[in-house]
Amino acid sequence: MSKKITTGFITSKINGITVNKNYPAHSSNYTNSSSRTVSHVIIHYTGNKVDAGLANAKYFQTANRKASAHFFVDNTAIYQSVELRDSAWSIGCSQGYKTSARNTNTINIEMCCTAGNYTVSETTQINSAYLCAEMCKLVGITANTVDTYVLRHYDCVKSNKACPKQYVNNPSEWTQFKTWVKNILNTGSHLGATTTTTSGSYVLNGVDYSHVFDPTFYANKYSDLKAAFGTNATLLFNHFIANGIKEMRQASAKFNVQTYANNYADLRNAFGALTASTAALYYNHYCTNGYKEGRTAV
Repeated sequence: MSKKITTGFITSKINGITVNKNYPAHSSNYTNSSSRTVSHVIIHYTGNKVDAGLANAKYFQTANRKASAHFFVDNTAIYQSVELRDSAWSIGCSQGYKTSARNTNTINIEMCCTAGNYTVSETTQINSAYLCAEMCKLVGITANTVDTYVLRHYDCVKSNKACPKQYVNNPSEWTQFKTWVKNILNTGSHLGATTTTTSGSYVLNGVDYSHVFDPTFYANKYSDLKAAFGTNATLLFNHFIANGIKEMRQASAKFNVQTYANNYADLRNAFGALTASTAALYYNHYCTNGYKEGRTAV
């Protein structure tokens, strides 16, 4: 599986994010070409204690860094540093290779350590999964072939470079990342089972979240979401499920999870104190039972 690529900088939005192309790498940091044949997408992490995409993109604007990547991804931004038709210097290894992946036939995505402590946040990982899926579509990688052609840097080189470190130390996280990519390729959403209907129903795994989620309210209440996703209801719902619930954000004028937890001792006894880890129980209870019971949540 491979495809000839003549694309330079991409123009499509990724998970609601406009890709920033204003900080291209210096020409001494990659191999320029008019086209190349690409077969793999490789996932890396920047390996810094804490960082963001802009600083990385600016770093490779300086000559003779002797390395590069096509993209740098963080919680809110994606920077394209090297054009896709050019070979980034990302997986070179003097000790040899484990697979057929090389600088010349790969697209390389660097996830920034946005969670601190040399760790990539879930938000950055999800943004990277959407970018990875877009690159898979460009190259011709399907959901059925993700396991073969989407690799960690660690999978490529005999030096066993622990990159991304958390995916090497915790293989289940790597499996989750690839599942997100497959879901996006199959359904357009990393959640996979999300169904959004024109009637305003937002259903995931049989739970109708329209009782606690209104995309217009959600976007207008949080400027960071409006800047990232605009009024795209699907992207806003994806964020709400993946992040908003854990962050205990209010996504509807009809429901405030803090108020709901404070109002009902029976729920606190059943679910425990309201925290990031228990918040989903409160949202789900209202969606499945609370609204029918006439409970108040504002």
